[in-house]
Parts: sequence; C-alpha cells; structure tokens
Amino acid sequence: LTPSGCKLPGKVHARLEAQGRTIVVGDVHGCYDELLLLLDQLRYDPGTDTLVFTGDLVAKGPHSNQVLTAARELGALSVRGNNDDAALNAYLKWRAGAQVKPKYSWVADMDDRNAAWLADLPFTLTLSNYRSIIVHAGIVPGRSIRKQRLIDLYKMRNISPVDGSKGHEGEESG
Repeated sequence: LTPSGCKLPGKVHARLEAQGRTIVVGDVHGCYDELLLLLDQLRYDPGTDTLVFTGDLVAKGPHSNQVLTAARELGALSVRGNNDDAALNAYLKWRAGAQVKPKYSWVADMDDRNAAWLADLPFTLTLSNYRSIIVHAGIVPGRSIRKQRLIDLYKMRNISPVDGSKGHEGEESG
C-alpha cells in the first residue's frame, strides 16, 4: 500500500525515453488557468513535446478536476505527489460511502478516468536521455531507487544525518 493507504500502481518506478522537447512542471495544485497560461507561454505542442508533472497536480487550488482532465487528455506523464495520493484515498473512501475531509469534497466530482489515471501514477520517473529521475519530494543519497521509502519520494522535506551532526539547513538529527 501507499503511505495514504491506496493500492500501489502497476509500476512504482517508471522509465521514459522522451522525444522532442521535455517540459517538466511542478506542483500545479489545482491551478488550471495558470497551467494553461504556462503551457501557452511555452508554446507547448502535444504532438512533439513531452509534458511531465512532478506531482501534486491537485488540492489547494480551485480546479483540481480540470487539471487532472487536462493532464490526462494531453497525454502528460506525472509522478505521484502526497496530495495526489491523499486525494485518491479520499476518492476511494467517498466511493465506498465514507465521509471525507472538507478539503477533499471536490473528489465527489472526480471523473472515474481521472481517478484511474491518478491510481496509475508511479512514484519515480527516470528520464533516461537526461540521466535524471523525477520524484515529487526527495531521494535519500546513497540508497538505490528501488530501496527508497515511498513516503520519502513524495513527502521528504529535508535530510538529517543519523550521527547527530548538523544536517540540511542546520537541523539537529535525531
């Protein structure tokens, strides 16, 4: 199961050989109008460009469902963010007749195709021709991608050494 309690996607770690220009967009958070403006300014062409999201397409902004529909219909790729996983969990609970938190009330209007698209999002996407790995949050250095904890891949905020020395941003480990 994922950290939010959803079933794992078919591919937890996906690979892509991108063709043409690759556009990587982070944390749309339901801001549909702003996404369209950005894609217009970039002169995004779905016929030749590869569009990749770094997760958190939903929540916080006013148009999460429209963002999901656009991403799916544009043939975009994405990794799963913590808000995507939490929204999918809320959707599944709502479908089962359970109450969901008010901040996820929008899932009642989620299209089943968008829910299936969310459920299929991997936690990592390797862009082979760029020698890069897309994740939503972080990767623990020195640990292979297959040994990373899912919660780190989509929710990591910082890294602190285990030896008690100062970690990232001067925080004490412990």
